[in-house]
Amino acid sequence: MDKLQPSLSIREVSQRSGCAASALRYYEQEGLLAALPRIPTASRRYSPQVLHTLEVINALREAGFGIGEIKAFLGAKRPDESLEMRLARTMQMLDDLQSTLNQRRAALEKAESLLSEWRKEIQAFAASQTQ
Repeated sequence: MDKLQPSLSIREVSQRSGCAASALRYYEQEGLLAALPRIPTASRRYSPQVLHTLEVINALREAGFGIGEIKAFLGAKRPDESLEMRLARTMQMLDDLQSTLNQRRAALEKAESLLSEWRKEIQAFAASQTQ
């Protein structure tokens, strides 16, 4: 007897992940998530592993990565390549992501410094106007 693969409804995935159902459908449409075959009621079902994938997607989105970049990163797990190729591709993408994060961190630090200077100028101007 076949055992049914455990699956989650779109509502369960949405509740557990904090992602809106519309985002899940969009991620599926963009190829970031794979849904299991639909059940007779035509509702989407997802593997429980999708929750981990959503954690990765959400973390990368929060770090400022776009859908295309995330799709490329997740695509590094393609089963049509040898294990060595997948490992090499994944390691390169991780290095690229780390480099991008470092560049964004440096840009944020520069922006923070400039905003701090601007705040001081505004405060000095405001103080000069009250004297």
